[in-house]
Amino acid sequence: MKIFLWDYREKLIVSDIDGTITKSDIAGQLLTNYIHLGVTKLFAEAYRRGYKIVYLTARAIGQYNQTTKFLESAE
Repeated sequence: MKIFLWDYREKLIVSDIDGTITKSDIAGQLLTNYIHLGVTKLFAEAYRRGYKIVYLTARAIGQYNQTTKFLESAE
């Protein structure tokens, strides 16, 4: 787990993972390629423009490593 301290002027996007990035709350946790089309391109462009992105999820803390790998490999 990581904690970040950013200046209040930072540009920030807060996004849910399950059902927002993935096409379904449940299936998105099981299928690694179950992502809405264009979402990764959207977040990549936002990041390129200087936005920090924070992901929210209701997944169990035990899924932290799996979820981190999922986000890092999303295309």
